[in-house]
Amino acid sequence: MKKDNTQIIRKISLVFFLLSSTIIFILHNISSYFPSVDFICPFGGIETLYRFLASKSFLSKTTVSNIILFILTLFSGIFLGRIFCGWVCSFGALQGFFRWIGSKIVKRKIILLPKFDRFLRLLKYILLPIILYFTYKTSTLIIRPYDPWAAYAHITSGFSELFTEFAVGFTILLITIFLSIFIDRPFCKYLCPLGAFLGIIRVFNTNTIIRDKETCITCKKCDQICPMNIEIMEKEKVSSSECINCFECISKCPTKKETLKLKTFRIKINPLFSGILIVTLFLLTYILGSLVPIQGLSLPITKQQISIDNPTNSERLNFVVPAGFDIKGSMSISEIALELKISPSEVIKILGLPEDAPIDIPLRDFIEQYGTTVQDLKNKIKTEK
Repeated sequence: MKKDNTQIIRKISLVFFLLSSTIIFILHNISSYFPSVDFICPFGGIETLYRFLASKSFLSKTTVSNIILFILTLFSGIFLGRIFCGWVCSFGALQGFFRWIGSKIVKRKIILLPKFDRFLRLLKYILLPIILYFTYKTSTLIIRPYDPWAAYAHITSGFSELFTEFAVGFTILLITIFLSIFIDRPFCKYLCPLGAFLGIIRVFNTNTIIRDKETCITCKKCDQICPMNIEIMEKEKVSSSECINCFECISKCPTKKETLKLKTFRIKINPLFSGILIVTLFLLTYILGSLVPIQGLSLPITKQQISIDNPTNSERLNFVVPAGFDIKGSMSISEIALELKISPSEVIKILGLPEDAPIDIPLRDFIEQYGTTVQDLKNKIKTEK
């Protein structure tokens, strides 16, 4: 078999993005100085795009980094197909990890009946317009409570917040993990709205895998290794919208000649070069997106002017909420005050807490004694329409 380092590099990339995302999520649940799951999500760029074009503002929890990620994902989708899914997506990596565990338990992966499989794959294309319609109509991230990746990001935020805000998403996460033991990337195949979007723009894709039928020995190893269950051996060109450009088929092909090769504009491209290129671009973009909330580099249009009635008198408190800011149970009143650039006493007034409320311990450790919850405190702050 040909020596091929492509899969080693790809798996290192996926492990890196999964681990780094997990660490960032844990840090964000400790301090809002670190970016949230919403800041580093390409689909957030699609969700907030309409509002950005219409009013030069962003949906809550999204910012300029989402637009940049969306643009990068769009162009990579046109020129390199769904390579984001195969090389960068952390949730895809999580599913792949549990499939690897499953392969040690269940020797043969489960493949659904073709008709049932095709029907299930349509679900993500049905969900995509529904999600975007209600997102644009309500000006909120309507999918967030149902998003298994958002639920994963909040596992360390505490069971109260996890089950209050992400009960459905967490349930979908558990189901996805369980199914991943037996089936390759079930969420990617059947429910992922970003995968549906990338599948649609596949019609503009200039990138394809070519099979040389003259040198093909019909061993079906390409079919067997494909995580998206594409029947590669039956095709001369792999143009399926389900292809995630993992290049497993090219790496696995046992022929000494290049029976399977990657081409863009009919020019042969090295799969490893394509993978490294896209990983580098996304890594740089993720770093930029991470720096925005940490250093406060968000653009003026990513901030929301808030006007709140002061419970103690007739005055109104005016302050600016940084893009993506959200009250969390792990935050103290002092941390909230620092984020909003107001005093702790003003935060206490806004949240309707007693004047003697502690300001240096996490909210979740004391708010129940005042008969309130983190979600109640979040509802105290409403964006002025």
